[in-house]
Amino acid sequence: MADNTRIAKIDRIRTCYIMYQTEPVGELIHEYSSITKKEDWVIRPYYEPIKGLGYMAEIPGVDLDLELDEYIRQSPPILVTQRVPPAGREDVKKDLARYKMERMDKFEYMCRGHVVCGDNRLYISRTPDDIIDANTKEGRMTVNIPDFDTEEYGWVKER
Repeated sequence: MADNTRIAKIDRIRTCYIMYQTEPVGELIHEYSSITKKEDWVIRPYYEPIKGLGYMAEIPGVDLDLELDEYIRQSPPILVTQRVPPAGREDVKKDLARYKMERMDKFEYMCRGHVVCGDNRLYISRTPDDIIDANTKEGRMTVNIPDFDTEEYGWVKER
C-alpha cells in the first residue's frame, strides 16, 4: 500500500465530492504547501453508499477492503490521472478555454468539467448537490464555472 502520510506545512485545502449518479461516494481533498511546494491528495470514501451502489461506485486505485477513513497520495491518485489530461496534450488549451481557465489546475479542472472517465461513471463535483447525468453526452458536457476567485479558494491562513 502507498504511504498514507500527509505532506508538511499544509496551508491550502480544497474539497470536492466523488459522485456516482446522484450520490456522493466520497470526498477528494487536495492539500498544498506554499512553503514546500508539495501537494497531496486525500480520498475519503463513503462506504455505505459505495456498498449499496455496487462495483461501479468503487473508487479506482483505492483498496476499499482496507476500510481506511482516508487514503493519502503524495502524487495524483488514479481517480485524478484518469480525469485530467497529461501535460502536452494538443487539445488542453481548448479545454482550458472552455472551462475559463488560464492554466492547468487539476482540482479546478475536475470541478469545472465534472470529468468522466471511460473506465467508470464517477465524476467530480464541487458540492454534493451539483449533479450531472454522466451517461449522456449532454450531461458529460456540463460545465460549472464558479462565480468566485478560485485562486483564493481553500487557503487555511493568510499568505
